Amino acid sequence: MFHIPHYQYHVEEWEDHKESILNGLHTTHPNVLECNEGDTMHSSYFEKTDYSEFQPFLDLVAPYLQMMSAEVLRQGFSEKPIDEITRIWFQIQKQYEYHSLHNHGMKGWSAVFYADFNAAVHESTKFYCPIYTVDGDLATFQPNVKEGDLIIFPAQINHESVVQRSEIDRTIISFNLN
Repeated sequence: MFHIPHYQYHVEEWEDHKESILNGLHTTHPNVLECNEGDTMHSSYFEKTDYSEFQPFLDLVAPYLQMMSAEVLRQGFSEKPIDEITRIWFQIQKQYEYHSLHNHGMKGWSAVFYADFNAAVHESTKFYCPIYTVDGDLATFQPNVKEGDLIIFPAQINHESVVQRSEIDRTIISFNLN
């Protein structure tokens, strides 16, 4: 009856660009490495963002966004191509940090790119089904991901980043698409 679309791609070229892209983001957003008492993560979300600082990353993922847009049109999930990034940020989770349950609004798409991710010690984003199972349970989904993976999903899907238990930092780049 209903299907919730999501798209997962592996950006093969990530390893070649990882160091320069992450160093560039850390340089333009040095405050992300700091954290105020009570904060649950380090994020550039609330900082002023000049999208040009993310341009090397956006150039890298552009072919995958084009593939996703074509697939969305082909499957009938949208009548218009996905062609506009409305917001972009990155976040670092240190040990015991998390990003609580949230969504990105009622319209468009959201994406999570696993920029610094060790599948042996980190968990992927946890997604929540918007309807309960016939048994009255709340279904969740955690995709099997590795560093360099990009997940794109409807913005209105509730999701969270569970408590990061490892001493190894976990970094994602996230963005919203129109």
